[in-house]
Amino acid sequence: MKKICLFIISTIILLPGANATVHTVPGSFATIQDALNACSPMDTIVVQPGVYLENLTWPSVNGIKLLGSSSVNTVVNGGGSNRCLNITSSVIDTTTIIKGFTFLGGGIATGSGYGAGAYVNNASVIFDDVSITGNRVYVPGGHGYGAGVHLNNSSSVLRNCTISFNGIDSATWCYGAGIYISGGSPVLENVEISENSMFAENWTYGIGMHIRSNATVTMDRVKVINNFSGDNAIWYYGNGIYIDDSDVTATNLLVADNFSGVGGSFNYGGGIFCDGISTVELIHATIANNYKTNSGSINGTGIYARDATVEVVNSISYNPGSGTEVNTGGGGSVTITYSNVRNGYTGMGNINALSQFAGATDYHLLLASPCAGTGTPSNSIGWDLDYLPRPQPSNTDPDMGCYELNQTPTSLSGIEAGTINLYPNPASHMLTVSYAAPGQHMITLSDLRGRIFSREQYTGTRTEINIDHIPSGIYIVDVDGRWKRKVRIER
Repeated sequence: MKKICLFIISTIILLPGANATVHTVPGSFATIQDALNACSPMDTIVVQPGVYLENLTWPSVNGIKLLGSSSVNTVVNGGGSNRCLNITSSVIDTTTIIKGFTFLGGGIATGSGYGAGAYVNNASVIFDDVSITGNRVYVPGGHGYGAGVHLNNSSSVLRNCTISFNGIDSATWCYGAGIYISGGSPVLENVEISENSMFAENWTYGIGMHIRSNATVTMDRVKVINNFSGDNAIWYYGNGIYIDDSDVTATNLLVADNFSGVGGSFNYGGGIFCDGISTVELIHATIANNYKTNSGSINGTGIYARDATVEVVNSISYNPGSGTEVNTGGGGSVTITYSNVRNGYTGMGNINALSQFAGATDYHLLLASPCAGTGTPSNSIGWDLDYLPRPQPSNTDPDMGCYELNQTPTSLSGIEAGTINLYPNPASHMLTVSYAAPGQHMITLSDLRGRIFSREQYTGTRTEINIDHIPSGIYIVDVDGRWKRKVRIER
């Protein structure tokens, strides 16, 4: 496993420089475009709440801060005839900030369709609190690339953003209805990519997200959910994400409920398709319930790796369908450890069990989940998809998947929460249960199927249980029927 590098963008204080100017819309200018055209480097534009029917072209001026009141209240509507936002100057870098906007109604209906919502080419910006929604590429017989967002050779940062309800219609080739990334080194933090759609004549590659051309992408707390495609395309590759010739590190990633239409001669990668000379690291990922609408077979219902190298740890890949869960056809390599994989997968700490999610589309874990407390601290991340601490309680093994379940006990025969510990964990010969206060407790050790291996009553502040007779696996320690914690037994 490579060293994990997370690019956490610090809070930016949005204060103009000594020679910078603050423009207002409406006020100083009637339109956002007029204000942009008047900007010098490092100027700020403050836009009041409202709907602005505009197609913005960014000037060749670096460091502009375009600030709306919020993505809910400040809307740029592209009017269905052109892009909402077009940024193509190579002088633009991430001192340029776009914050607090919705970009909707962008439309491209001629030529090849590139980024109807936002197109960033050979430039890099920071998007913060931005919603890109309801944008459309309609190019019959042509190519559609990123109806919501198109990043080409860009190291943009998307933070606290939503990319939703964008669509590519009738194109022969469809790539990334939500977001298309070609080259560059973009960073996504706390981003939801959802309800994006493709209706292709032939090729459907990465409905939610398409990454290619030697891009280096870092993602943390990203949801790729509920993206879908139409019927009767020939190729369906990557209902959630398609990765080709790129390096991707994703932590706290949820890829769920993405589905492809009926038909098709080639169905690969229900969750994620990895192609070319790609290196992909998935740490605390949940890939679940990605499928084909007619319950047809998908090769790699969770992950398909063709030539790519994929490493997975502390994750869940559990999808319906008759295809294999993880497929390495074509020479790909997938290494998985400390993860729950449907039908099983060879690797240290892996299990094969129903994940026991909180709901049909809620991928938090129930307390009884076999994925709770059965990950490994090695290569773990100190927060989960909700940005809550991991592990909970501290100094325990983390959960598998993108969400961390708080397993801190709330009450136990008068003993305060957090004062009962199991160690070592994993254990091999003796398991010690320690208490902060004396008491009499019934301790039961059972497997995930409910079979009891040990049940005895203990008194005092420290108890040692001999586990030499118990096979390797994941077990539940139950104290007085009121508190449970998982323990891993390894030989």
